[in-house]
Amino acid sequence: MNATFRMLGSVLLLVSLTTPALAKEVTVRRSDLPPAVAATLDQRYPGAQVLGYSRETDRDGVRYEAEMRVRGQHVDALFGPRGKWLGDETEIRFADVPAPVKKAFEWYTARGYHVEKTEKLADATRKGLRYEVLARAPGGLRELVFEASGKLVHSEARTQVD
Repeated sequence: MNATFRMLGSVLLLVSLTTPALAKEVTVRRSDLPPAVAATLDQRYPGAQVLGYSRETDRDGVRYEAEMRVRGQHVDALFGPRGKWLGDETEIRFADVPAPVKKAFEWYTARGYHVEKTEKLADATRKGLRYEVLARAPGGLRELVFEASGKLVHSEARTQVD
C-alpha cells in the first residue's frame, strides 16, 4: 500500500513539474484597468459598447482584455499592462474571409466539416491578418488558423465554441 502511495505521489509531482502554469483570468471593472490601458482602448475603439473586462495572469505576465461590440461586430482586444495594444479577434462571417482561405477550407468541407464561427485575428507582433475557423466535424470541434494566403498555420481539437 505504501509503495502505491509513493508511486502516486511521484506521478503527481512529475505532472506538477512538467505541466505549464495555467493562465488565471479574473473579471475586472473599468476602474481596475491601468489608465494607459483605458486610454489605448478608448483611442483604438471609439464608440465601442464594452461588454466586459478581464485581467489574465500567466507565466508571461499580466494582460488586460476588453470584450465589446464595435459597429455591430463582436471584438475581443488584448492590451499589455502599460497600455500597448497586443491584438484583437473580430468575429466575421465566413463569406468575408479571403478567397485563398475559403479555397483551403474546401478540403475540410469535403470531409464533413462545417463552420461554426469565424474570426479575423490581428496581432501587433505579426504583419498581416490571420483567420480562425472553428469547424464542427464528425469527430468534434476543430480550431483552424489560416494566413490570408490560405496556408494553415495552426490546428487543434476544441471542446466548445466560445
